[in-house]
Formats: sequence, structure tokens, C-alpha cells
Amino acid sequence: MANEILTRCIACQQTISLGTSPRKWQIITCHNCGSELEIIQLKPPVLDWPLDDYDENDDDYYEIPSILARKDQLPHGPVARKTQM
Repeated sequence: MANEILTRCIACQQTISLGTSPRKWQIITCHNCGSELEIIQLKPPVLDWPLDDYDENDDDYYEIPSILARKDQLPHGPVARKTQM
């Protein structure tokens, strides 16, 4: 293919064709090892593992670590409170 953009799989080091007009954040699959990779940079082409999507219904996503549950143990001092007028 003319003007084909090539890079290497970060899992198996096999040469991967990104085609002639890849897009940043595009998900591609390595035909050698089956890894799903994301294009994070175009010039030069750089691949990385895609970020996992968070599940908004996942209760643990919003859980506050227990050390932060007590205001006297906050890492940056007490929380400033808004005063009412």
C-alpha cells in the first residue's frame, strides 16, 4: 500500500500497518497476537494499551479511602468550610 504507516506491536513486536490515515485514539488489533492497542500519537506513531472504561454503576469507583473518612487525618489539613451569612 502506498503511504502506509507502520509501527510495532508493544506486546509481540510484530510490524503493524495503521493504514494510510490512522486517527489518534483509534483502537487497532494486532493480527499476530490479538492485542487491542490504542494509537496515542501519530508522528511518530505510538501505541499503548487502551484505558479501561469506568463503570458509572460501580460503587467502588466513588468510594473514599478510609484514611480520608476522618477529617482530622486528611493529607492536606482540615477541610475549609463555607460560612453562612
